[in-house]
Order: sequence, then C-alpha cells, then structure tokens
Amino acid sequence: AEVYIKAEANPGYRFVNWTAPAGSFDDENATETTFIMPAQNTTITANFGATYELNMTTEPEQGGEAIDVAGLGTYPVGAEVEIRAEANEGWTFASWISAPEGIIDDEEEAETFLTMPAQNVTITANFILFAGGNGTAEDPYQIADWRHLDNVRNYLSNHFIIINDLDSHTAGYTELASVTANEGKGWQPIGNNTENGTFTGSFDGQGYKICDLFIDRPDESDVGLFGVVDEVGTIENVGVVNGNVTGKDDIGGLVGKNEGTASNSYSTGSITGHDDIGGLVGKNEGTVSNSYSTGSV
Repeated sequence: AEVYIKAEANPGYRFVNWTAPAGSFDDENATETTFIMPAQNTTITANFGATYELNMTTEPEQGGEAIDVAGLGTYPVGAEVEIRAEANEGWTFASWISAPEGIIDDEEEAETFLTMPAQNVTITANFILFAGGNGTAEDPYQIADWRHLDNVRNYLSNHFIIINDLDSHTAGYTELASVTANEGKGWQPIGNNTENGTFTGSFDGQGYKICDLFIDRPDESDVGLFGVVDEVGTIENVGVVNGNVTGKDDIGGLVGKNEGTASNSYSTGSITGHDDIGGLVGKNEGTVSNSYSTGSV
C-alpha cells in the first residue's frame, strides 16, 4: 500500500526527516510524502530538531536596516544564514556585532553569513556617519563626501581624515555647501563659541582638496570651513580651493578664528568681511605654519 504521511512541527522545532526499519519513502526529507508498506508491521518515525530565534537590530536605529535575507526568523543549529545591512542616506555600515560572539563569517562585510548556534541569537548592524574609522587618533573617522564633513560638527573632539577630494560634484554639495544651501547662506562653519562649541579634535586633509565652498553670512562672525579652532585643535594638510566666503568679523577660507594649530595648508578664492579677515585664517591667536593663501581678500 502507498500510505500518505505528514509531519507537523511544534513551536521551536523543525522537521528533519523520516526513518523506518523497512519500506520506502517517496521523499524522506519532505514533511508531506508517501510510504510504501512492507510485508511486516512497521513503525515510522518523524524526526524533529530544535530551532532558535534570530533577532536583527541596528545601532543607531536611524542608520539603516539589518536584514535576515531568508526571512524565516528561526533556524536549526548549524544552519548558514545570509544577512545583509543596508545603510540609509548619509550613513555607512561599520560592522556586525553578535551575541553570542564568533558566529559571523566576516563582521566587516555588509553582506555575509552566520552559523546558527544552539541558542537564540541577536545580530546588530552598526552604522556610522562617516566612510569608516572610529574617531580615535589611531583610527580616525574618514570623510569621503560633504555629508561626512558636515557630521564633523557633532563630534568636535574626535579625529578625522579626508580620503578624497570634495567638490561641487561630490554627494551632499547642493544641500550643504552650494549657493542654494541653507536658504542661500551656504556652508555652516564647523565649531563656534556659542552653540555646539569649538573644534578641539584633529583634522588631517592628507593633501586632498575641498573645492567650491560657498558661504554668505554677512551678519555672522567666526566664519570659514571651520568657525573656531580651540587651542588644542589641529588642522593640517588641507587645501580649500576656489572658496567664496563672506562674513562679518574673524573670516577666513580655512578657519575664521584660530586658537589652535594650522599647518601645511592653503586656500584660494575670495574672502569678504569687516574686521580680522584673511585668505587662510581670519583672526589668528594660535600657530600657523608652512601654509599660504593666493585668494583675494
């Protein structure tokens, strides 16, 4: 006789296969199949294995999405599960963190696999507002577009490097540094004495250029790519090229007011202001070395 059989797993378990001492299955790995009855009494066994939950989270929540590609939510021990991180605009995937640890093939890759252990698992996709790094002196935040540069203002005591030129064709320019940005005011200088505070970190341009910077803030002081650099802040190896900067007092292409250290940098373009203005630095109360400007002031 050809006997129809069906296996139904309870919550927390999955069907594995069928076994029997005699007879044959149409498909021993299918939950619904047929069994050919032998010439003897027979016991058929449905084998089940435990499954465990896979929970996906993001940090921070607005940074992007962590995806269980298969979308099952529960998996057996030893299953290879594909996972993917998708960053929102302006964010960059940084790494995966898992509990328990050590189950992810490559924690630095946005698309990778994990091997399911014999317990519930939580996987977190970490996103950052930069192209890479963690903000330390040993591993600075990496700046690859205008959005990354704009995010410096929220991490004024950290360390940064530029990893490519920025210009009018680089992502984020129109909304952050163009003639139409910020209701026509253009770029908002990084660091000041009144709001978020002065820049106290380090900023290394690595010889790359920041081009086409536009600022039109005639009633504001401490205006430049950076507004105010604190006495412990450092800026080096930066070229501000073809900048067009207008402000009131303490106005410069690179820094409006420098209390820290600027070195190996230069600027070109046009600077307009009232008191304490300069092509590179407007008001200098710190140190400037091995630097120049060829702009009009």
